[in-house]
Amino acid sequence: MPVADDPELGALVLAAREGRIAWRTVQAGDAWRDGPVTVRVVHPPPAEWARHRVRNDDSVVLDVRYGQVSIVLAADAGAPVEAAIAARVDPAACAC
Repeated sequence: MPVADDPELGALVLAAREGRIAWRTVQAGDAWRDGPVTVRVVHPPPAEWARHRVRNDDSVVLDVRYGQVSIVLAADAGAPVEAAIAARVDPAACAC
């Protein structure tokens, strides 16, 4: 859950609105497909409380897959979050 009164977030939402760019909040478990590409949100989990400040460990982490290629985009998440995510993400099959 984003920090509602964060000024940078407010500016980003406004810029998206002015640019007619779709905006949505995502959380672990959300996924979508665009042709052969699948994007899955693996972090953050649903918030259990309202955030009062921005934390790097709340960064959105995506697992992007295209055929035999899998890329995890971990943003600013710290090492403990990265380790937890690594244990939950299945690597793409190797075509070696």
